[in-house]
Amino acid sequence: MPRRTKIFAIMMIPRMPSYRWLVVVLWFLLGTWSCALIRPVPEYRPYPLATELLAELHARAAYWQTFQAQAAIRIQSSGGNYRLQAFLTVSPPERLRFEATNPAGQIIWSLIINAENATLWLPTEGVCYHARSGETILRHFAGTPIQPAVFAYGFVGVVPLQHLDAPDFQLVDRNGLVLGRHRDPSRQWQFTWELAPQPAALQALEAGAQEGFEADGASVPRQYAIRFEPSVMIQPQTSPQKVVISTPKWQLEGMIKQLVRLESVPAHIFDPLAVPGIKNVDLDKP
Repeated sequence: MPRRTKIFAIMMIPRMPSYRWLVVVLWFLLGTWSCALIRPVPEYRPYPLATELLAELHARAAYWQTFQAQAAIRIQSSGGNYRLQAFLTVSPPERLRFEATNPAGQIIWSLIINAENATLWLPTEGVCYHARSGETILRHFAGTPIQPAVFAYGFVGVVPLQHLDAPDFQLVDRNGLVLGRHRDPSRQWQFTWELAPQPAALQALEAGAQEGFEADGASVPRQYAIRFEPSVMIQPQTSPQKVVISTPKWQLEGMIKQLVRLESVPAHIFDPLAVPGIKNVDLDKP
């Protein structure tokens, strides 16, 4: 073909308008960017030693069902920072007495929860709060509704029997960590206990619910976390050194000074408080 004819043929090839090239380039860049943002979904696999680990967690929970603890605690909140001495007595089912004093020995609070009701006495404020549910009292105390058993047994590094015995509780492997997972369908809570596999040790808890609640006119998320520093070996006799309980509005750090396992506790120490001459507030009333 003569040279002039070749040039004419090339010129006759239809060209794509420039804006169409721009659309193609943008689609390519968008696809590449989207792929970069998509993270792989964590892979959960059945933990091969789940039966053995579950038995060890049961043994630890049974060992620490009833106990007394003394801890040096620090509380950080929007209202300030406090360093106190705390004393905790726990006995099933979901009975606890949690008191704190300042360096002068003055009682700062007395929190008592039993199966029927709960009270929180604040002597320095001259007020005592009452509720039917321990979660309601703990929501007022810590800023989110914490299960009393989770709060209490967090001080000894124990997964509560209520979780271990739940039909849906399962131990799974995720990237070398063991997760103990449990969902409370009645309140839409998801609990995830994190454990190191070998040697088995309890590291942390993450708890959260899909819906928040109203407090002081604002929506507050239902979530909290507990972590152990260092991790707690799950042999029954071991005890944690430091426990950190965190909520969106509040954090408690507890250095465990003394931990004593008990066979029994007098039931009357969990009776609700009746303090004369102070203001009583019913948290169940709107």
